[in-house]
Amino acid sequence: MAIFKSWFIDFEPFKNSEFVDSELGKIPKGWNVGKLKELTKDIRSGRGRYIIGAKQGEYPLWGANGVLGYINEYDVKGFAILTGRVGTLGNVFLVSGKFAISDNVLTLIPKEKIYTFFIYLWMKTQLNFESLNVGTSQPLITKTTLGNENIIVPPKSILQKLYQLVEPLFQKIILNEKQISILVKIRDVLLPLLVFGRLRVEEI
Repeated sequence: MAIFKSWFIDFEPFKNSEFVDSELGKIPKGWNVGKLKELTKDIRSGRGRYIIGAKQGEYPLWGANGVLGYINEYDVKGFAILTGRVGTLGNVFLVSGKFAISDNVLTLIPKEKIYTFFIYLWMKTQLNFESLNVGTSQPLITKTTLGNENIIVPPKSILQKLYQLVEPLFQKIILNEKQISILVKIRDVLLPLLVFGRLRVEEI
């Protein structure tokens, strides 16, 4: 996030560039302002599922607040950015691998891999979720509203440099999160056995 702020908010590496006016303020010449949907190949919501909290599956089921459970089917493969669609707004997750999404989540699939971390960091730091809320009885963001949000679009050469710089960091974060998830599943299996005396510590 510090790198993102330095490059794309404060423009510190580009201070000597010529700046021009845009819908989002002054930006370096050669940069553009586009729509979020232009950097994605798909923005989709998930399907309703009725086994939330299930633990027996292989693939995590993501909701607006994080993982809801584990099921035996997946919707998405690869990198994606997730955010709440209805009810809970404001959380943003970067997810990879094979996973499922609930119907209260919007999933953004980057058009190219170099957009992945840029979109995620921009949504985490710059997106005003309150301004996107079109709900009445409860908060709601639509695919159209989210996709039409303005976003600064740097040249691809700069996005490539960002990707090469932060990709190893995110891979380490993702690996740590997967290891934590495995440990949580092991805990959920072993703890009831220990509590009810069906398994002794020395047997583990």
